[in-house]
Amino acid sequence: MQLLVAAAFISVPPVRHRYGATAMAKAEAELERQGAPTTVLSDNGMRCDAGGSP
Repeated sequence: MQLLVAAAFISVPPVRHRYGATAMAKAEAELERQGAPTTVLSDNGMRCDAGGSP
């Protein structure tokens, strides 16, 4: 069980690096579709890329 938890934490940076920019673009597109400001995520410190929180 401990190895599974450790693997989950270790996998986060590579997954964010690979899919983060795409996820962020899709999230912003969904905000635009709903009529919300696309900057709401970054204004609240939310990022999906490998950089993490600003």
